[in-house]
Amino acid sequence: TVICTIGASEKEVFDVTGPFRIDYMATKNLVDAATVAKVNHFILVTSLGTNKFGFPAAILK
Repeated sequence: TVICTIGASEKEVFDVTGPFRIDYMATKNLVDAATVAKVNHFILVTSLGTNKFGFPAAILK
C-alpha cells in the first residue's frame, strides 16, 4: 500500500510550474512507480485551503 500526501506548499502556489510539478508530476511519478512495483492499493490524500484563509482556493476561482 502506498499513501500519497504530496501537495504544493504555499511558496509554490504563485510559481506557475509549482502545482503542476508537485501536485501532478510528482503524484504521477509515484503512481507509475507503484504500478511497476505492483502495489495493490494507492491512497491519495488531497487538501485545499488548509493553510491560510482561502489558500489556495481564493486564487483558483
